Amino acid sequence: MPGVRRLRGPQRRAAGLPELGIPRERFVFVSGIGCSSRFPYYMNTYGFHSIHGRAPAIATGLKISRPELEVWWPRGR
Repeated sequence: MPGVRRLRGPQRRAAGLPELGIPRERFVFVSGIGCSSRFPYYMNTYGFHSIHGRAPAIATGLKISRPELEVWWPRGR
């Protein structure tokens, strides 16, 4: 089925987040353009869709300015 494989990664990660014991309000997923670009939309947390090549800088700036957040930067292959 087309598109099914694309959801496997986000589904697995979303299922594992509660096991970390961190409230979902403290998770932020920052994505760029490409394979992982839709990742924040699949998660039930905060997310940010950045422009091409800027996700690492945005994720770093977010973590520096809000160190209490769990900032994740998903990448494609």
